[in-house]
Amino acid sequence: MATGTIFTQPRLVVSLVALMAVAVPCPVTLLFCSGLVPLATLAGVIGVIVAGAPLTSGLIILTPLAVEGVLYLWLMRWIAARLVGRSRPRTLAFVAAALLILAATPVYFFDCMDGHTVTRCSVVDMLRGAVLPARQCGDLGW
Repeated sequence: MATGTIFTQPRLVVSLVALMAVAVPCPVTLLFCSGLVPLATLAGVIGVIVAGAPLTSGLIILTPLAVEGVLYLWLMRWIAARLVGRSRPRTLAFVAAALLILAATPVYFFDCMDGHTVTRCSVVDMLRGAVLPARQCGDLGW
């Protein structure tokens, strides 16, 4: 790749990591809740917990989630650097398209043991649920 173009390796790595953070499902486990959510949604889970919990219990729950999020981010950065360093642009475009398709499919969920059924949703549904309160996706009210 030419150095004068916008398609430099650091920009591709950052773009691929950002796309992976929105699309790749990461397992999340809390005391009575579990789910399979993207890393960006994990940040939202942390925000909801910190906003609604007292300081001490919020920190107790926040610490393992933050460590888990940093580990997922490091793993995504490592995978993206390997893909960008060893792949052709056509392969990277295929990976990006696959991640976008994954974000559009309803494979994500977050469920607590409250007797309700598991609601699977896509990233689009999560964003729509954050904007429109009538649509709920998961037990956190996405």
